[in-house]
Amino acid sequence: DGYASYLSFPPLKFEDIPAGTIGSWEALPPMHRPRYACAAAVKGGKVIAFGGELTENGLTASSERYDPATNTWELLPAVRAPLCGASVAIMGSGRSAYTIGGLGLSGQALGVAEVLPIGTMVGSDEDVSALQQALPSWSPLPPMPTPRHLASVAPYRGGCVAVGGKGPTFDAIVDVELYNPEAGTWEVLPSLPMPRLRAGIVGGRF
Repeated sequence: DGYASYLSFPPLKFEDIPAGTIGSWEALPPMHRPRYACAAAVKGGKVIAFGGELTENGLTASSERYDPATNTWELLPAVRAPLCGASVAIMGSGRSAYTIGGLGLSGQALGVAEVLPIGTMVGSDEDVSALQQALPSWSPLPPMPTPRHLASVAPYRGGCVAVGGKGPTFDAIVDVELYNPEAGTWEVLPSLPMPRLRAGIVGGRF
């Protein structure tokens, strides 16, 4: 099932939260599509869930939008799915989605990267049928220096950062690379202290 929940904390500044303060989880209505390793972002006070593996139809990447005012999920138009084993991230502004890496037809790790302009699709209040008429499409980016799959990816400095994953030899890797959209290039960052698969990254931090 497409379970969803959120963790709430007292409305305090971080430095004012007493030591040992624990938030509480609240279950939300389930999403329309079950999904694994999807990307999420907040835009206009609504939560956007995008892509993820194990979707029902397998050939398209569905998107959903949660409205806390109505406590409901809305299924948005679907686009071509990223490759098997790819990782996805949504820019904090909800303007674009990135997909990096994945597996080729012969099972090899890939260095491919693509970007999808989703701002209109996820930020519009138009009827879903109207949005379906003008779906965005993926655009290729320069390949990553290190082919990988099962990596972690997150928005960072206006672009995205790719962290760890499984490399060309199918071993977990320590490589970290940053895509700079202004220069259109990848930058190699310091390596991780140890290899990681699907590491959690929040706000550019591990």
